[in-house]
Amino acid sequence: MGRAARLLGFDVDFAPVLDLAQPGTGAVVLEGRCFGFHPEDVTLAGLVFLHGLARAGVGSCVKHFRGWDAGLSTRTSRCR
Repeated sequence: MGRAARLLGFDVDFAPVLDLAQPGTGAVVLEGRCFGFHPEDVTLAGLVFLHGLARAGVGSCVKHFRGWDAGLSTRTSRCR
């Protein structure tokens, strides 16, 4: 993805989204955009994605859409 972005002239990609896939929460907007259901898997995939962008010379911006993680406990989903 980094090489493709670079070839198109982009030097920043406002990605990745590091939310967890949560079936049954109604977060349809994130369907197909999440790296997985488990924090460890999402973390690893996000790091690989970031590394790929960096190797291609493309900056990145990790995002989290507050409120779409309604399926998580309040202990893990509150912004502090």
